[in-house]
Amino acid sequence: VADAADLPYGDESFDLVALLNMPPFFAEIARVLRPGGSVIVAASWGAATPFYTPPSGLERGFRRHGIGSAAQGETGGGSWFVGRKRSD
Repeated sequence: VADAADLPYGDESFDLVALLNMPPFFAEIARVLRPGGSVIVAASWGAATPFYTPPSGLERGFRRHGIGSAAQGETGGGSWFVGRKRSD
């Protein structure tokens, strides 16, 4: 748990970064995520969730930082997005 805009972890520290009901800080997530690692963004109430970012915004923001969309969907009123960092 930390300030998502300035994480106190080294580059490429994590295989998985998970966000629940919070805005994504794309550059910082990409910095701490290892090549081939995944990011999961979940919104408990879908578009009604405070700080909701639509899938198109997640795709665009993560793509700018080398993370592609792997899967996305809606379940039980909530929504989720999975991205994977390139491993080249």
